[in-house]
Amino acid sequence: MSAAPPVLPAHVDPDRDDRDDRDHDAPPRAPRRAAGVDASAPDLARDGPRGGLPGGVLRGSARAAGRVRRALRTRAGQVALVVGPAAVVGALALSMNRAAARERLTGERVAHTHEVRATLAMLLARLSDAETGQRGYLLTGRRDFLAPYHEGHREVPVRLARLRALTRDNPVQQARLDTLERVARARLQLLDSTLALREAGRGGDAVRLVAAGRGHVLMDEARALGERLDDEEQRLLTARRAAARESQRRAVGWLVLGSTGVVAVALLTNYQLVAAARAESRTRAALARRTQRLERTEARLHAALEAGRTGTWEWDRTTRRIEWSAMHDRLFGHRADAVNGEEAAFLALVLPEDRQGFVDALAHARTTGREYAHEFRVRRADGAITWLLGRGHYVYAADGTPERAVGTVTDVTAQKAADVERARLEAELRAGETMAAIGTVAAGVAHEVRNPLFGISSMLDALDASFPDRPELTPFVERLRAQVVRVSDLMADLLEYGRPARQELAPTPLGPVLAEAIANCAPTIARHAVVVDAAFDAAALPPVAMDRRRLVRVFQNLLENAAQHTPAGGDVRLVAEVEEGGEWIACRTVDRGSGIPDEQLPRLFEPFFTRRRGGTGLGLSIVQRIVQEHGGTIAAANGPQGGAVFTVRLPVARS
Repeated sequence: MSAAPPVLPAHVDPDRDDRDDRDHDAPPRAPRRAAGVDASAPDLARDGPRGGLPGGVLRGSARAAGRVRRALRTRAGQVALVVGPAAVVGALALSMNRAAARERLTGERVAHTHEVRATLAMLLARLSDAETGQRGYLLTGRRDFLAPYHEGHREVPVRLARLRALTRDNPVQQARLDTLERVARARLQLLDSTLALREAGRGGDAVRLVAAGRGHVLMDEARALGERLDDEEQRLLTARRAAARESQRRAVGWLVLGSTGVVAVALLTNYQLVAAARAESRTRAALARRTQRLERTEARLHAALEAGRTGTWEWDRTTRRIEWSAMHDRLFGHRADAVNGEEAAFLALVLPEDRQGFVDALAHARTTGREYAHEFRVRRADGAITWLLGRGHYVYAADGTPERAVGTVTDVTAQKAADVERARLEAELRAGETMAAIGTVAAGVAHEVRNPLFGISSMLDALDASFPDRPELTPFVERLRAQVVRVSDLMADLLEYGRPARQELAPTPLGPVLAEAIANCAPTIARHAVVVDAAFDAAALPPVAMDRRRLVRVFQNLLENAAQHTPAGGDVRLVAEVEEGGEWIACRTVDRGSGIPDEQLPRLFEPFFTRRRGGTGLGLSIVQRIVQEHGGTIAAANGPQGGAVFTVRLPVARS
């Protein structure tokens, strides 16, 4: 029995030309000739006799055939003959499976297009039904005619949302949906307007509004948009059906190609066997070259690990000792001999709050056989905290028990700090944009409401003056006037909240501002029977760059809130002190109330959120905005002895 050919390593290409690794600067070697032979004479061993097949071809074919026969008698040759066709058949099956998957995907896309078209048709139908219900009600006054109108109101937003979800991968359709949504909303608003006129007893105005034709124009525009959307989906449907036919043709092509491949694999197997015999003489040289390359790669890997601040480690389960690279010394701030390779000493370097999580990650990796990745913190010898990302896996013995673990640790402290800062900036940006939008809308609403309020107030004054001899009307007039005052105060708050930020700040002492705020709160303080404890030295407080009038409002609002939540006979403390090396002034208002529920603390500064009956919910929102315009911060918390504590921190004005 002939010996089996040597097995080549997976990374060695036996057909690769060795000349690729030679010195390209070396001169080409001349072909060697036997001594005394004329180089121009024909070589019969190579070229064969004149006429007929060359002798070299005949002899080469005979030698190749012999090698093939010998190779086929070996185990490798027999395995190749079995595995080769099986591999081709497997590739064919995989290709057919992929073709079937593509066909299923195409079918799903076709169904998706049909759903888009059906949803679009239902949307237009519901919009038309709403119009039908509105007109039926206008003509008859019967509310049962409004059923299609209400259903249209419910269904149109739902259908629009579904269309937007179905076409989210198509920017053109999304743009058309934006236009269709605006048209649909405008049409529904017009229907609402006519119904409102009819409800108000102005049926003639409602009919004239319908007769103006605006609704007809909007419906025509909606239908035109629907036709364009439907045309696009019809185009997609045609393309996807064509893709389905193409997928079927490809499947047939793969079947033919695979059948041909099964026939060709025998030839390919023969080629591989011959190539393996040819490559045997080059294997040792190739392995030597790859050893050199491996050494160079190892050097580059070491440089990359150093640049990425990554260290490697290995833990032996039998000895329970750890060995690590020199980079560990710099990452952990301890030398390897300081922990003496002991597992317990290594775990002692991990912060206590992260230690159990690290141990659990190792245990999970040991149980599942998967690689673990876990972030944890260590305390360096100098006391600094370092964030590390550990990765590793277990190596198992033949009986399946873990015998050692290997892995890496990477310093991710800078990345963690960057992530925290980015999250903070993103949160501030989102909050600022939201508050700015709310403020703009609120200011617009307040401006529109103030004029009618002035008219109502004037009418109440006129009513009071016109009927002085009707004392029974006085309670109603006074109640209406009180409500007008309340709404007027709300509008003033809205205008204040929506007012654009101003930067006209001047360095001003803070002490007189606090004193003025206390004086302005005197009526509220007296009404609630509380006292203010001003625990600060006004002369010792440095100046702050401020808009004095607006900053007085901040502390007046906080003091009034504290007085309203403090029981009668209690006191409200106002504390002001310089902190952080003279860079900031912290002002705190402390009440004696029951405190703020924990679930309400995150919402205290949201517009229109209030904790007391009759409040507008804008006071603290305005306070926060004013403080931020001054470059400061405001925070709310519960005091250790009960009661709420509001802390305003303002930067000291630079000279």
